[in-house]
Amino acid sequence: RGLTTRGKDELQEAAMNGQGFRAAILRATCYLKGKPLFKADDDVGNIPSHLTEDLVNAAIELAAMTAAEVDELEKN
Repeated sequence: RGLTTRGKDELQEAAMNGQGFRAAILRATCYLKGKPLFKADDDVGNIPSHLTEDLVNAAIELAAMTAAEVDELEKN
């Protein structure tokens, strides 16, 4: 699902606090039947990237994030 304003704030905060951008955006956007797919204690960062990269790209598109926003969050 796309990001809410709160979700975007939470994504930025998580990325700034060292969670990692890809894990943070997957947590913020991946839902199944209205519930988050990933729990807070799931180690999303250790899922192989070949399994998550399409999800990450779709999440970025759904979030309507600019390339500059993505670059800034990936730096953290």
